[in-house]
Amino acid sequence: MTPRSSRARELGADAAIDVEKHDVVAAVREATGGGAEVVVDTTPYAPQSLNHAVAIAVRRGRVVVAGLKGLRPAQDAPVDDIIHKELTVRGVLSMPVDETFRAIDIIDSGRYPFEKMHTLSLPLEQADDAIHALAGHIEGANPIHLAIVPGAPRVPLRS
Repeated sequence: MTPRSSRARELGADAAIDVEKHDVVAAVREATGGGAEVVVDTTPYAPQSLNHAVAIAVRRGRVVVAGLKGLRPAQDAPVDDIIHKELTVRGVLSMPVDETFRAIDIIDSGRYPFEKMHTLSLPLEQADDAIHALAGHIEGANPIHLAIVPGAPRVPLRS
């Protein structure tokens, strides 16, 4: 089990799938008993994840796309599946400010161990490294969450 999978299980995930070793769609369908009513795609730089999300969604389900794809188009987008399943597909870039304050209240409540998802704090000078690490472009760096903190010490990332 990968560190991310272990952390997901620790934080209450019912299933954690290693996408390098398993067919994502088949594994999610098996774990959910057929598919999901809501699929949230937060995968950055992976246009094929939209196709996976549509395949995982059940009839009249919703697909929320929040992971930017780096201007890469989704190849062979399953438009007929979207129509036949009567899916609602919504892109999300940001949220209303009142939702931001609601999220801050949830974080401040201490009800959930969000600190367990934080991997590294990097200084402003390493912002570019942070983006590349989160996108999986730095070998050996597999962060869940990074923060840019002015004045933080430099952190060596493997490449």
